[in-house]
Amino acid sequence: MSRAVPHYVRIVDAPGQPARTYDCDSKREASMCASEMFRGGFVGTVASVFEGHADDGIERDPVEVWS
Repeated sequence: MSRAVPHYVRIVDAPGQPARTYDCDSKREASMCASEMFRGGFVGTVASVFEGHADDGIERDPVEVWS
């Protein structure tokens, strides 16, 4: 049984663009995903990692941010 807490990644390519979200099984996986998306993204991309699921309707502060 895994003790990993699910996290999700939110990517915003530029101000005014819609956010894309990716569910991940753990914080480590989410951090790696966000880091890769940020490095391969456009100038101005913001990648944020949040605890929980993207569709649970709870407003959270990000755990990590790349901008």
